[in-house]
Amino acid sequence: TAMSNKLRAVYEALESRKVKQALKLLGPLLEKKPDSGQLKILKALAQLRSGKVEEALKLARELKTHREIEEDEGLLGNLALVFREAGLPSEATECYAGAWARHPEREGLARSLFAAYGRERNYLKQQQTAQKLYKQFGKESYYLWGIVCTSLQVLHGGPAKLLSLAERQMAKRAEEGKLATYEELRLYLEVLKSQ
Repeated sequence: TAMSNKLRAVYEALESRKVKQALKLLGPLLEKKPDSGQLKILKALAQLRSGKVEEALKLARELKTHREIEEDEGLLGNLALVFREAGLPSEATECYAGAWARHPEREGLARSLFAAYGRERNYLKQQQTAQKLYKQFGKESYYLWGIVCTSLQVLHGGPAKLLSLAERQMAKRAEEGKLATYEELRLYLEVLKSQ
């Protein structure tokens, strides 16, 4: 359609760092669809890249609870990108945390929140998110993510006693015959070696 072609042109302009062109293309699109979360995020990103940081952040902050954005993880990711590029990773994390709080059944949001905490190097929150993921969705990988986060906490100045917790968790998995992959065995060995 004509709209998707125009939208593609905006994305291409942003990807090739032609910010003025992107803003010029966005003008008429926003006149036709002034409430479009997608267009507003693109405008915020273009403003940010053109040096209009305050304007971009004002617009991005208004969009944090925009329903259309919460419904589309791609748009939420683009909004988080605005905050990350502005040097505000904690605001990007807030976007995911708020969206997951309102939509706890959406596993993708929780995974994005987990990754956002990792970018912030907040390994405790990352571990807590992994535990919630494991409890809610029951995937073994989430259990292992929690153990990795426990180890990362120690590597980055957390209490050394956390390693004994990680070691006990891995030993229990070994006893239950749940160390099924090379990566799991390697994690267990890394935990043992770190003590």
